[in-house]
Amino acid sequence: MQPELFFVCELEGKIVGTTIAGFDGVRGWVHKVACAQELRRSGVDRNLMDAAENALRELGCVKLNLQVRAGNDQAVHFYEQLGFQPEERTSLSKHLS
Repeated sequence: MQPELFFVCELEGKIVGTTIAGFDGVRGWVHKVACAQELRRSGVDRNLMDAAENALRELGCVKLNLQVRAGNDQAVHFYEQLGFQPEERTSLSKHLS
């Protein structure tokens, strides 16, 4: 829906990371961040997040949200290092299949 918020990182002709974000006019969301296992902590994931944040900021976004699955402490630590803070929320979902 918003191709300007889809980012891909290539290294030597291979895709090594991607980020998908979205903006509904009120809040920005990071939906997915993926980085090749062997390149984690190399800056690829941080650069992808920077790209997403900058693009959202340019669209007028002032608050960025994301969700991490319970128990994924490594991901929580990564995002906390980027300045994210946990918020008390109840996450609800409904499958439409």
